[in-house]
Amino acid sequence: MSKVQELVNKLKQFEEKFKEESRAAFAEGCRELFANNPELESFGFQAFTPHFNDGDTCRYSVYADDPNINGVGGYDVYSIEDESEKKKIEKLQKIVSNFVFAFPTESIKNIFPDHSEITIYRDGRMEVEDYDHD
Repeated sequence: MSKVQELVNKLKQFEEKFKEESRAAFAEGCRELFANNPELESFGFQAFTPHFNDGDTCRYSVYADDPNINGVGGYDVYSIEDESEKKKIEKLQKIVSNFVFAFPTESIKNIFPDHSEITIYRDGRMEVEDYDHD
């Protein structure tokens, strides 16, 4: 076997291991996130490659600055009239955002496909739907 083929095989093995470990770490992190935040029932975010980026290279990106929390859309939090509920959702948004962004984009890309809207539930379910960002 040539040195080049050996390197290619090592890279493939590394990539597979990285994918498996990314999935496991994310799942474990979700369990901890829900365990540490009993008021969190679900959270969601988008991940996609923009079609146009003002001349910059378009890259797969994760959009979790204002994640959906317990079925409340990210920006819908601003229309919540109950101040205590609004503060609770905003607090959870920050916690979830920090959690998601703790993972390198490549890890998220190994877990969720491009052009996706992801929702994760307390019971461990994950819904991944096509996301149209045009």
